[in-house]
Amino acid sequence: MDVRFVFCILIHAAILGGCTSSQTEGGNPPNAPPQISGVPPTSVVAGDAYSFTPTASDPDDDPLEFSIIGRPNWTTFDTLLGALAGMPSDGDVGVSDEIRISVSDGTESISLPVFTVTVDSASGDPPPPDPDPAGFVGFGSITQGADSCPTTAETYRVTSLSGQSGQGTLRDAVSQGCRLIVFDIGGDIDIGDLQISESYLTIAGSTAPAPGITLINVGRLVLEARNSQPVHDVVVENIRAVGLQVEIESNDLWELDGSSGAPIYNVVLDHLTMQASGDGNVDIYGDVHDVTLSNSLIRDTHQGHHFSQSGGRRERLTIYGNVYAQLNERQPRVRHNTLQLDFVNNVIYGWGWIEGGAAGFHIAAGVGTPTANVENNIYHYVSGLNGGPDDALKIDEFAGTWHFEGNDWPLGETQGDSTSNSTRISMDGFEVERRPTNELDVNRAGTHLPSAEEQMLLAEISVAIAE
Repeated sequence: MDVRFVFCILIHAAILGGCTSSQTEGGNPPNAPPQISGVPPTSVVAGDAYSFTPTASDPDDDPLEFSIIGRPNWTTFDTLLGALAGMPSDGDVGVSDEIRISVSDGTESISLPVFTVTVDSASGDPPPPDPDPAGFVGFGSITQGADSCPTTAETYRVTSLSGQSGQGTLRDAVSQGCRLIVFDIGGDIDIGDLQISESYLTIAGSTAPAPGITLINVGRLVLEARNSQPVHDVVVENIRAVGLQVEIESNDLWELDGSSGAPIYNVVLDHLTMQASGDGNVDIYGDVHDVTLSNSLIRDTHQGHHFSQSGGRRERLTIYGNVYAQLNERQPRVRHNTLQLDFVNNVIYGWGWIEGGAAGFHIAAGVGTPTANVENNIYHYVSGLNGGPDDALKIDEFAGTWHFEGNDWPLGETQGDSTSNSTRISMDGFEVERRPTNELDVNRAGTHLPSAEEQMLLAEISVAIAE
């Protein structure tokens, strides 16, 4: 060591200044950045373990902390070691987002080159198709949710299964608009009631690892105005919701409530699973327009949904490719000023599973003049339940303009497609593909990670409607 520098240290308390050496002013050496190296594996077979730990050091022996951007949902990451590890499943087949691993000494940060990880199928088969490769359809497809935000949307990562508020929770995620909400975890969220009053949101349940996201003990999940501000451009996909069903007509699962001072519009609800609501599953009332409900499984509850309320207008609604299974009635019920309803390619598996007064499609025009196309749907009668074959279409008050075509009604349904049929109502270019009923695939309905029970139910329905 420089003797002159040591001497200077010894007398530093008495004599200020006058010391010179290769050290920086104040006696502290310049910080040297950390170093990181390593070549991560870029492929793994589903069911096999994946692991990568970079090599890192710091010339100054400063403590190091690692970080990652773009972590695949099926992996975990150790911020002390920089280790990325996990075991993908068949549901993870495909190419990950770009991944960047960095290390910091508290002053400077250095990163490895960006890389991706390809998960190959264990069977060698190509990856399964996207749940809806054609994208969203119908009137709601006018929006892309968060991507429709006029500014760049924030990506919010849900990292907690708590149903309460706090960083990383779903409740906190929907508290602000212009957010793409993704899930780093899968499991049950005991959510209770949840109000969504912000716009430009995408709740991307398809990003959740197995077993997916299930909202339990649901009171109501409602899109509703706050402070007279409209709620719009909201996409919710691949979420399961299970209600309380403590008593009949106690609460809905999903509600689009346009009666609270401002309208609800530009909404997509896609590949959802709904179960055990005390009332309806998707009820739309007040001023609501440009909505798509598609590819969803609505099961084991009292009512499907209704589009009602004498005040306000429900307008431009696409209900497409859904499966209604083991419900009692209202599949759906249409009332008052519900206009340009496109109800196409849905499967209704029986009615009257719970009590009397059961029905399938229910028309009760009330004070309005609804307009709707009802096309290429299957109404499958299940014997031994409340209600007969002629309850597949129930009409209390008939008014408005209705077009029925290509539906499969049970024998004994005397109204069916002959009911005061009008010409097809224009959907202003937002018509969906009208598949023949013998080409409908009920197994597409519901979340991307169906439970074994849901798979069995859909298989049962598939066999029944093919007979």
